[in-house]
Amino acid sequence: MSEKIFRDCTSVRDSVYCHGWEGFNDDFFHHVLVCASLNPSMFKLLDFVFRINENAKVNVRNTTVEIRGHTVLKGISFEVNNGLTIISGPIGSGKTTLLRLLLNDISCKEGSVLVNGRVSYAPQEPWVFPSTLKQNILLGEKFDRNRYEEVLKVCALTLDRDRLPGGDDFMVKEQGSNISSGQKARISLARAAYRNSDVYLLDDCLRSLDIHVQEYVFKECLQRFMTGKICIFVTQNNNFFYKADGILWIENGVVQMKSRGVINAEKQHVKEPVMEEKCDVTLGDYDEADESTKLLDSKQKPNVYCEEKKSGKVEKAVYKKYIKLGGGYFLGVFIILFFIVTHTCKSYSEKMVSNWVNLEENISLYKHENIKISDDLMTRYNFTLILYSCLILGTVVLSVITATLLFNFTRTASNRLQNLMVRSIMGALMYFHDVTPIGSIINRFSKDLTVIDEQLPFVVYDFLEILFSFCGVVILLACVNLLFLIPVSVIIIIMYLMRKIYIPIGRNLQRMDVSSRSPMIGYLNASLEGLTTIRAFRVEDLLTKEFDRHQDLYTSANYTSKCCARAFGYFLDLWCSIFIATIVARFVFLDHDITVGEIGLAITQAYTLTGFVQYGIRQWAEIENKMTSVERALEYTKAEQERNDMGILSSLNWPIKGKIQFVDVSLRYCSTDSYLLKNLNFTINPAEKIGIVGRTGAGKSTLITTLFRLYDHEGEIRIDDMDIKYLQLKTIRQKITIIPQEPVLFTGTIRDNLDPFGDYDDHEIWSAIEKAGLRSAESGSNITSLEITIDDAKLSSAQKQLLSIARAVLLKNKIVIFDELTANMDEVTEKLVTDVVKENFKSCTLLVVAHKLETIVGLDKVMVLEHGAIVEYNTPAMLLEEKNGVFYNMVKSSGLLK
Repeated sequence: MSEKIFRDCTSVRDSVYCHGWEGFNDDFFHHVLVCASLNPSMFKLLDFVFRINENAKVNVRNTTVEIRGHTVLKGISFEVNNGLTIISGPIGSGKTTLLRLLLNDISCKEGSVLVNGRVSYAPQEPWVFPSTLKQNILLGEKFDRNRYEEVLKVCALTLDRDRLPGGDDFMVKEQGSNISSGQKARISLARAAYRNSDVYLLDDCLRSLDIHVQEYVFKECLQRFMTGKICIFVTQNNNFFYKADGILWIENGVVQMKSRGVINAEKQHVKEPVMEEKCDVTLGDYDEADESTKLLDSKQKPNVYCEEKKSGKVEKAVYKKYIKLGGGYFLGVFIILFFIVTHTCKSYSEKMVSNWVNLEENISLYKHENIKISDDLMTRYNFTLILYSCLILGTVVLSVITATLLFNFTRTASNRLQNLMVRSIMGALMYFHDVTPIGSIINRFSKDLTVIDEQLPFVVYDFLEILFSFCGVVILLACVNLLFLIPVSVIIIIMYLMRKIYIPIGRNLQRMDVSSRSPMIGYLNASLEGLTTIRAFRVEDLLTKEFDRHQDLYTSANYTSKCCARAFGYFLDLWCSIFIATIVARFVFLDHDITVGEIGLAITQAYTLTGFVQYGIRQWAEIENKMTSVERALEYTKAEQERNDMGILSSLNWPIKGKIQFVDVSLRYCSTDSYLLKNLNFTINPAEKIGIVGRTGAGKSTLITTLFRLYDHEGEIRIDDMDIKYLQLKTIRQKITIIPQEPVLFTGTIRDNLDPFGDYDDHEIWSAIEKAGLRSAESGSNITSLEITIDDAKLSSAQKQLLSIARAVLLKNKIVIFDELTANMDEVTEKLVTDVVKENFKSCTLLVVAHKLETIVGLDKVMVLEHGAIVEYNTPAMLLEEKNGVFYNMVKSSGLLK
């Protein structure tokens, strides 16, 4: 038995005992050790044995969890054997940490954790990967048409599937950039539901859905579809509490377990929401053929990472642009002149060596015959030595200057090219980022810029060095015998023809080499983002195999490119050997009247020439190969830009009132897409508070993007009677504050996130933090210093939103947008935030996008969107008078009507 197998099995035994597994003794593990010694693959059956040994259950005993020295959960104990259990509690209380503990994603300091049964997981931040809709749901599971359709139905995805181009084969892009947040959440839930598991761990996965869809999915999926299973659901929606079999209330790291009876007694004042029994599902006849479980079937599905790969020669415009970036043609010609002077000195020094050898021969002959050496001969001898020494010194100095000039030229070109790429990417239209995989962008800034920074300068230097050295060698050979130009011409023609054959192959292989790296980077990035989900579903092997396919493609392209280059070099060496043999044969087999120095010069220069020619031809070919990276980098300098420099820069106090008007506003991402917003006409008066509601994908977030001009729109959007099309983007985006659905925090300190430009003093920053409620006992935050980093603060998702509110308070803009403000918050924090908003944004024009209707019923007006159009827009009171209205039915379904 191998020592490694013994260590692995022993560590698993200790881990199992630590986590509270019962019924497994040392005899059982001894049997496993014996099996593993005979066949190591048998060790993989251990997990299966664990899972079938007992009935499904979740058992946590006296468990304490510490993260970075901070105690998150303290001695918690509970057991779940069946049914729906809801986890809730104040923000930052450790709800997500508890689920990660059950997933074995973090370890406990004390106690034991037992999760017996197959586990499915839907995270709080939904994870989708670049593949088809179907494969996002299957995630390696065997395809079952009936179960698949049932899962789509209970997750309210059937209608979305039918509307998406391609249906099941619709390609989800990186980070789900081409689907709504609600669709991402339901796809993530569908993935968990499709897996036939014993335990379902759902981390607030319904928070981004509108109230109708929330109620439908909760009833159909969590209550009906998962009946008989263990379902642990994290949520802040207390309308779901009374429907649960049990509830875990977490506060201050302590868990309290409550039964259904206690819940009903405590929540009897909560009216049960009314849910209409309807479903947008149409079942059709489908083929029952078995399908592949690969994440992406390359034979049938397009590659979302696929880059547009050019073919043919690198255009002259690429070379011209590179020269201009380096300093222009004048500087380029100046460097070439230095190369010419340097190699003139070098070649002439070689001639001086030949003269020196001839003079030494004459002096030796005079000494041998006892003839007096003439003064003229000695003068020429001394002059030759002095001139040779000066030429050597001049060659060294000129070589250093030439190399410095060239590398400074290429460094300048690389720096300017990178700056152009950064400015182009940062200023590109949002549509560019929607359709461009992150792996492609990272690849251009890593692999391609590495080639341009570190490889291309040396290739260019070697080529120019060899080119002018070659010219010097040819001239020296011609001085010895003009007939040597014949084989030189022949070898040059042959090698040039070989280059003509090689360069199309080598160039395309180089393009394939750099472009095949993008899928590998993009896939790795997507896998790391969903690492917790991947571990929960135990599909590490599947993801590893998929990554290996991308890596194999890149490795094969890279290896083939290098082999092709070496094969080209081999055949060049072969012809060079033939050329050297011809030169030597000329002196061995034919009479001649050439001096010894000239023979030595001819042979040494012939050896040098062959090395120069074959290496020079290779470097000449490599220049075009490496210039493909410049070509790819220049592509990203041509991204269509936002019109940032157009328009006027308004006064610093614009907007004064905060009035917003939409006049016939429509929007679509490109001319081939359908309209996402259709002829919107409405007015928001100064300091009005507007709630924006509608089912997932109705266009709520898209409407918000028009205010920031993230996409070009049709019609007019006026703020304080000024059309934003005629304002600079900097003006617009500085004067409108948004707190997004997924709060954005940057790596760094609290101060850096709240005041990145250093415009405010400490007192103002602390005041904003206090107004946002982050220093209150209810928030549970750990912000004790402005210099504490975001990672060390250990902020929950809701606390990050509160920090975004503090940033908004600090900016004091007249227009403020909240996108799903209280989605992650408990009742206490929600009330706290509502009070913060009322207190600090009284004079602001407020737009609130929300699915929790209780957060908007107290606003001035409510706007209801459906399919990109406004169907209702009035005060909440007026809308509730319409018994057949959309908003009335939404409020009725949520149980808010008395």
